[in-house]
Amino acid sequence: MSQDGDLELNIQENSILYGDIPKGIIRMAVPLMFLSLINTAYTLVDTFFVGKISELSIGAVSLVAPIVSCGTACIVGLCAAAVALISRAIGEGDKDKAVRATNHVFAIGCIFGMAVGVVFLLGRDFMLEWLETPDEIYSDTRNYLTGISFDVLF
Repeated sequence: MSQDGDLELNIQENSILYGDIPKGIIRMAVPLMFLSLINTAYTLVDTFFVGKISELSIGAVSLVAPIVSCGTACIVGLCAAAVALISRAIGEGDKDKAVRATNHVFAIGCIFGMAVGVVFLLGRDFMLEWLETPDEIYSDTRNYLTGISFDVLF
C-alpha cells in the first residue's frame, strides 16, 4: 500500500477512535439501518405486486414477513457482534486481527445465510402449520416462502 493509502487509513481509524462519538456511532449504525430499510422495502414491493394477483395472496406475504424478520433480526445481531469485534481490534491497534475478524464474520454470515435458507426450505411446512395457515392461502404462502428461502443469502 502506498504512503497516501496508509495515511488515509490512519485518518479513518483515528476518526473512529478519537473523533466525534455521535458521528462514529451513526457511521456504524447506518449499515444496520440500511439492512432494515431494504427488508421493509422488499416486503412492501412484494405486497404491492402480489396484491395485483389476488387479495388472498397478500395473506401469503403477510404471513411470511414475520418469519423473514426473525432471520433478519439474527443477521442484525451478527452484524452488531461484527462491529464490536472489528472495532475492538482497531481500538487495540491490531489491523491483522481486524482483517481476520472481518473475514471470519463474512464467512460466518454466508454460512448462516445458507443455513437459514435451508431451514426455511426444509421447515416451511412445519412453520406454516405452526402458524395455522388458512387452507385458502397455504399453497401461495408455501410457494412464497420457498422463493424467499433462496433470497435469504442476499
